[in-house]
Amino acid sequence: LTAAGAAKPSFNSFMLPIAQAGRTGVRTTIWGQVRSGFGKRAYRLQRLAGGRWVNVGAPALTNQRGSYTRVVRATTGTRFRVLWLPNRTASRTIVVH
Repeated sequence: LTAAGAAKPSFNSFMLPIAQAGRTGVRTTIWGQVRSGFGKRAYRLQRLAGGRWVNVGAPALTNQRGSYTRVVRATTGTRFRVLWLPNRTASRTIVVH
């Protein structure tokens, strides 16, 4: 945060970390956290398709500690992000490699 309390560009990277945890063929494991709040937290995984963000499955809940792991089908270069649902804050974008 700035001295005035405004969020800097990297703020969401700390609140909503997301990473590619593994890959076998087109099966890609995505790991992340929703750090704001306590207990299970609602989130939505999205991928970039045709220049717009589309939902990957239904909204989901993290575990009690705010972490999640999702296995998705994705080719190299596919871009993902996660939304924290109460206010639709978006994480940084990751690119499958």
